[in-house]
Amino acid sequence: MFVRRCFEAPKKSSIYKVMIVNIVIRSSFIRGPFFKFVLLSRRFCSVDEEGIFLFPIMSKGKEIQVTRNSDWEVNMTELGTKLNKRWRNWLADNKKLISTMESLEGQTLTRVTDNKRYPQTYAKLVLAIAVLADWDPIVGYQVFKRYEADLKAKGGELSLELAEYREKLELSNAEIAKLLGKGQDVPLILGPCLLYAYTCNEMVKFGTSFTNKKGERPKSHRTSVPNLALGFVIYGLKEHLQKVNREIKARFNITGKEHARCTIEEMEDFVRNYMELMNYPYKQESVHTLRKLHIFLK
Repeated sequence: MFVRRCFEAPKKSSIYKVMIVNIVIRSSFIRGPFFKFVLLSRRFCSVDEEGIFLFPIMSKGKEIQVTRNSDWEVNMTELGTKLNKRWRNWLADNKKLISTMESLEGQTLTRVTDNKRYPQTYAKLVLAIAVLADWDPIVGYQVFKRYEADLKAKGGELSLELAEYREKLELSNAEIAKLLGKGQDVPLILGPCLLYAYTCNEMVKFGTSFTNKKGERPKSHRTSVPNLALGFVIYGLKEHLQKVNREIKARFNITGKEHARCTIEEMEDFVRNYMELMNYPYKQESVHTLRKLHIFLK
């Protein structure tokens, strides 16, 4: 016979649960109503649920304590039951949010216990807060007020942080697309004419690319060089970039193929300095776009 018992400690330490799990009576000699155990609580008690107090929530005039375990996970199944909310419904309605948060966190944010009869879902704290902001308007208000305060105090930093998160998500989605064998268009659109360079066999390969009459650019080529990665891409007028191409060859003593014995940083500095010296207008592609492009050139 298996008996699960779960009861609260005295009020002085009510946030800590005292649990007796799976008391096993195996003796065939114990019989009769005196030894008939009653399941004191239908609530399943997980052995890794330590009940470390986080904050209280009010539900229909009753205080519900939000607790976590030592891994900073919240039992969403149990908490949803206490708040008369269905975790599975929230999960079904917010798959895109969960997927986005998992991509940014770089890990799975939920786990389900192995118990087949009483499966429990645990959520990492960052996801649990998002759920509770939906379930309890007071928690939601507090979260938004905190963000409002941060925005007023350091708006510029938060703006940069948002941009970093967006770029991180785009790179993560690109990596997933690559693993699934799905192509992803990473256009170089800051201008019709560009000069590019990348490291190849400890040398720097450079060249120019111009769109045709239809505005189309030749497809990015794949090479035998492993982990090809563009060092920089600079846009400008066609005649200016052709002039820069010739100056690169003169500066780095290139007579044959367009390979220079220098670092990618030295090549980039020379191109930028020359463009500025000659007052040639130019734009430079963002590092983020190049990182996305690298994923599909590997």
